[in-house]
Amino acid sequence: TSESVQQKSAIALSRLCGEESAARKIVELGGANRLVQLCKDDVERNHSDAVLVACLAALRKISSTLGPEELHGIGAAELVEPKLLDSFLIYSSKQESYV
Repeated sequence: TSESVQQKSAIALSRLCGEESAARKIVELGGANRLVQLCKDDVERNHSDAVLVACLAALRKISSTLGPEELHGIGAAELVEPKLLDSFLIYSSKQESYV
């Protein structure tokens, strides 16, 4: 399924982003923009929360490697700065309580 491809791609990007040069290249080539888009638009990720979590993880890895300021220009601040659960709950397609 497309969700599986999106999830595995985000996981692969996250793994690559441990190296600064790879993380920088992903940002330069628009990969971070696409990750932000997938997080914010649940239709783009077919309402898959697994894709959301994988994309959040990849963005957070980029942020930890390059610094959060690298992602502020693409509207990713609310995806990398609050706690992971908070970001997930904001953009999750399922509006349930996890308390």
